[in-house]
Amino acid sequence: MISAICFWGRYFFYAAGVSVTEKRMLVIRDSLQSFYVDEGCFPVAEKGLGILVEKKYLKEKELLDFWGRKFQYLVSDNLPFVLISFGKDGKPGGKGFEKDITSIEVFEKERACKVNKFFKERNKMTETLPGVVETCDLLFQRIYEKNGCIQEFKWKNNLLTIVVEHCYPDEIVFDRACAVSSKTGRAEFKADLKVADNFDSIFGEKDGALNAMNYQMILRNSLSFCGALIQAESIWQNKSEIRFFTSPQNLGRCLQCCYNCTSSSLWHESAVSIQKCGSGFIVEMDFEQGIKSEFSILYLLSSYSSIFSLDDTIPLNLETVKRQNYAGNFERQYVGRMEKGNGTLNNFFRYPEGSIPGESYDQK
Repeated sequence: MISAICFWGRYFFYAAGVSVTEKRMLVIRDSLQSFYVDEGCFPVAEKGLGILVEKKYLKEKELLDFWGRKFQYLVSDNLPFVLISFGKDGKPGGKGFEKDITSIEVFEKERACKVNKFFKERNKMTETLPGVVETCDLLFQRIYEKNGCIQEFKWKNNLLTIVVEHCYPDEIVFDRACAVSSKTGRAEFKADLKVADNFDSIFGEKDGALNAMNYQMILRNSLSFCGALIQAESIWQNKSEIRFFTSPQNLGRCLQCCYNCTSSSLWHESAVSIQKCGSGFIVEMDFEQGIKSEFSILYLLSSYSSIFSLDDTIPLNLETVKRQNYAGNFERQYVGRMEKGNGTLNNFFRYPEGSIPGESYDQK
């Protein structure tokens, strides 16, 4: 009994020491990053952490671990710096209660906590929302069936915005919770939908994912080869952004190219915007390291690229616009899903007697 009490007493004292030491490592890490911003480099090993006190980034006592010993500051080729506390015994190595504490483990632990917190908050917010790929797949199929075309597509931060021509809102988004607005005198409407982004796996460079610089280079070269005109690009840590212009004929090819780059590099798209501009489309995309559990929105967009159009329709009255193959004019027996490989959709309709398939009908 006494030995058990002694063991748990030692354990809790050691755990408290580790917690305090880890927090001080994070404080030193933040100060080193501030030093890097101001000076353009991290302190050299010869000067060590003492320069943070000289430059008044930290106080002398903040460079000590829980047991009152100074942190070891090392510079390596693979990492900007490494902080080490020799733990309770003050000697390198050791196991159990004498184990060393390194900044590598502390920073990874902090990252894991942030990731878990992010997913918990995201799940609370999106647990009742439909997935973005699921929603887009349904809407794209309906637009394809109704011979409509997409003028604008935006997806970012759980908000999906789509502008559609040659279709009625009650044909496309009749079962979706969304905000719809129509342009007066045009067969066009805009829909805003709340969607969930089912992103569940994180892979970093140590798991085989390319770093941001290499990924951006591969993406840029691949898009240029597909005929896209790169207008802007940027990278930041494990994120990448790019904007390019492409012709309608090359849109599907460029989207497929982006999908191939993400899947082969263990990256994923986090935002997509496609807007018509002059004789082509402006495409903006944000990427992050990691992969998704569900189907890629880029692959879906490339499969349905034919429904993106530059056609500026003549102003029409929404009440009298003609609808080709309007669903109210025939009974639908079966509508197949789009075959993603060849971009075709198999429709099987039973037309009214005396009607000609493909003929335009007035909406009733």
